[in-house]
Amino acid sequence: MSFIHSMLFGFPTKVQIEPRYEPKMHAKYDGGRLSLITKKEGEIVIERVKGKATGDVKLTFEDGRVGGEEELNEILHGVDKNYYQAIFFFRPSRSAGITYTK
Repeated sequence: MSFIHSMLFGFPTKVQIEPRYEPKMHAKYDGGRLSLITKKEGEIVIERVKGKATGDVKLTFEDGRVGGEEELNEILHGVDKNYYQAIFFFRPSRSAGITYTK
């Protein structure tokens, strides 16, 4: 899940407590790729590499077009990091206050 999260929303900054999962032994390529298949656009390759704090993103569409953060936000329909985590992440520390009633 952390890989998918990093590709969609960027690498955690160094001040965040989340692990960055950056490659340690390969200086040539620091990042990753993720392919999505959508009904509207077909296959889209998302590539995120070291750059600004959260990394630079490049999208390559099936028809050869290239995009960036703006196009990725459109594909995600405005879903941001917090919304994504609220839906897809389960962290025991967040559920520590949950109690069960009979």
